[in-house]
Amino acid sequence: MIRRAFRSIFACLLLSVLAVPGRAPSSLAEEMKPVDLNAMIGQKLTIALKNGKSLESAELTKAVAGPLPLSVKSLTVKTDKGRSQTVALSGVQEIYLGDETLDIVYDRKTNTLAHSPERRQKRYEHAAAVRERLAAKGGHLWEDLSDDKQEQYVAEEKEFLKKVEQGFPRLRMTLYETKYFLFFTDMPQQQIAVYIEHLDKMYEFLGTAFGVRPGKNIWRGKCVVVAFIDERHFLEFESTFMMNNEAAGTAQGLCHGFPNGRVLISCHRGGDPVYFAKMLVHETSHGYLHRHKSTPFVQSWINEGIADWVSYAVTKHEEVKRRQKEAYQRIAAFRTLGGDFFTSRRLERWQYGLGSGMVEYLLRVDAQKFRQLVDGIKEGLTWEESLKEAYGVTPEQLAQEFGKTVGLPGLRP
Repeated sequence: MIRRAFRSIFACLLLSVLAVPGRAPSSLAEEMKPVDLNAMIGQKLTIALKNGKSLESAELTKAVAGPLPLSVKSLTVKTDKGRSQTVALSGVQEIYLGDETLDIVYDRKTNTLAHSPERRQKRYEHAAAVRERLAAKGGHLWEDLSDDKQEQYVAEEKEFLKKVEQGFPRLRMTLYETKYFLFFTDMPQQQIAVYIEHLDKMYEFLGTAFGVRPGKNIWRGKCVVVAFIDERHFLEFESTFMMNNEAAGTAQGLCHGFPNGRVLISCHRGGDPVYFAKMLVHETSHGYLHRHKSTPFVQSWINEGIADWVSYAVTKHEEVKRRQKEAYQRIAAFRTLGGDFFTSRRLERWQYGLGSGMVEYLLRVDAQKFRQLVDGIKEGLTWEESLKEAYGVTPEQLAQEFGKTVGLPGLRP
């Protein structure tokens, strides 16, 4: 369940500039200068591979120039584990220097890699159009945060958690910090590792699905998870620290996405530790979508569908499949998704199975198009516009095609 903590709408447009660390760009022309991989010996790069894996903090130790200007026909790197490795150029998806995308393309004919000025120009033009479209709707791209800023925000979150600890003096609250999460809980230490492992898997899973640079921290600081054993403490936290008195009896966990980009998950363990893992991944997935690219909200059927899809992929909890089966049985009689499935801000409980089923269907059709669908929404398109651009169908056509896959031809929205 997503609790949007938006109490104001930003009217300003935050501009982020892609730059090589240590070099202050003087103009767009400076940014558009060709990138020469041959001149990057000694630099630490992140090399994203087409198989979904990556080489992070890989020091470039050797580059053999190719036949075309600025191209390379061989790259050798020293990995973060100190091993020397020659990179298979055909398997490279993209190369990053810090947060800068180098706009690399592979030439199959010459088996070389090179920076593509055309690709960079197209990317910059697209980014400018996106910023303009978002600004017209009162939204903005999330700012790329410096390491110093990230450290500042993490420190602020830790100060907040000290106040939470003071608010529950009878509980023994402990902070577990990972690369991307601050997990604050009164649960016994021996129970924590599996939940943190699930969160890290969720982060990597969605990063791969949405093409986020490997190793990039998308959070504002880190994602905060406040997890209690007892429901009454969860409700007290919601009331005292989140100013929310509506959680009783409605949720085991909530995702709070704030206008400044902060994300906080609050929850209680409940009586089923396995279901708790599924719920935790589900709620944190909402936080990831909040921080993906920009401020616009991703429609509930997609949002909840992604959250259940990811939670099943990570935890294999059968609740997701049970929800789908129940939803399909419910729509069989009337051949409709419920009328408001595509438009509702909050799905009915039985429609969650439709959401994950629809997301799984769209991913089976084409995972790249699904990324395009989500990115389009985050870039200021309506979800209908983004659906049309990505898949070439209307909501009505999507319902019909989905219906055929579950044995319900003629299904209507």
